Amino acid sequence: MIKQIAFTGFVSMYLLVISSCSTGDFNYKADDVDRIHVSEFERFGSIDGEDPLTITQEDELNIILTAINSSQRIDGSVDMAEGDYDFEIILHDESPHGFHFWLPAENTTGTIMNVNDTETIYDLTEESSRELTELLFD
Repeated sequence: MIKQIAFTGFVSMYLLVISSCSTGDFNYKADDVDRIHVSEFERFGSIDGEDPLTITQEDELNIILTAINSSQRIDGSVDMAEGDYDFEIILHDESPHGFHFWLPAENTTGTIMNVNDTETIYDLTEESSRELTELLFD
């Protein structure tokens, strides 16, 4: 009986640790987002692009949010070229959340950087990179 309780406790702790480690750094939900502005990259640490494209359709919001939410943090020092685009997520309370985006020229993954943390980058999945490219260029 004690072995069964100990085993059950071990499995429960293991699942708790695994589930807490598997969540990404971002967890945006389309229900919380009013709109996303897409503009050309201007400079690190801010969103300054002119004439942004405004995205409000839920399916398009989900493409961008899924890309951000499923991104994986890359460890190490960051030395990046200028970005391609800036995405500014505007929540319903009007609070902005900005990201610099680098989209691949060919079959590689894209990269994002939170404008408030220019020391950390995140790799996008191949699928998210492809879907973002289709959203922005098709």
